[in-house]
Amino acid sequence: MKRLKDILNPFLSIIFGALLLLYYLNLLQGTGKTLAIGIVATILAAYYLTIGILSVVLKGKLDMKIFNIINVVAYPLFLFVSRLLIVIDLAQYLGPNGWVISIITLVASLMLPVTYLVSSFVNADPLKRLCQLFGMIFVLALILDSLFTLNGDAIALGDLSLVGIVIYALFASMLMSSLNPSKEENKQEEIKEEPQK
Repeated sequence: MKRLKDILNPFLSIIFGALLLLYYLNLLQGTGKTLAIGIVATILAAYYLTIGILSVVLKGKLDMKIFNIINVVAYPLFLFVSRLLIVIDLAQYLGPNGWVISIITLVASLMLPVTYLVSSFVNADPLKRLCQLFGMIFVLALILDSLFTLNGDAIALGDLSLVGIVIYALFASMLMSSLNPSKEENKQEEIKEEPQK
């Protein structure tokens, strides 16, 4: 199972980075906040592409611990900042559904990176379970964001953004893989920690 994850995750990262780049590339034609979001998204896409390619080429020779942390933390923080900017600009147009979805997205996209960062350095089961909880809430936020407009209206089937849904699905897959390590990975972590005790 671990070997399958090691094989699939780099390719998921490459596809995720490529789609992210294509999805936000047109924002580079904008100005102000739109341009800023486009630039950050382009840098983020380049990062996921590069890490995916390096992981495939080097095949396990790259120490992925720090990169795994960045992989989980970077995209939610990007969504937090971009969503916050959108909410500030369009607050007067948000309906009740829009506010609920925006609040869920903002809380989940901020708390997931925070709890994941802490749980990466502090080995505590309650903290890891809290991180998994915020991971599931974040995935819920991605689903809601795919199905509703910013003002909270349901999106018709023909108006769904398929590229956006695929991007969310790819990141959710990588996220769940990182938040739910296999038994083999847990044993390896325990072996690494034993000499320190």
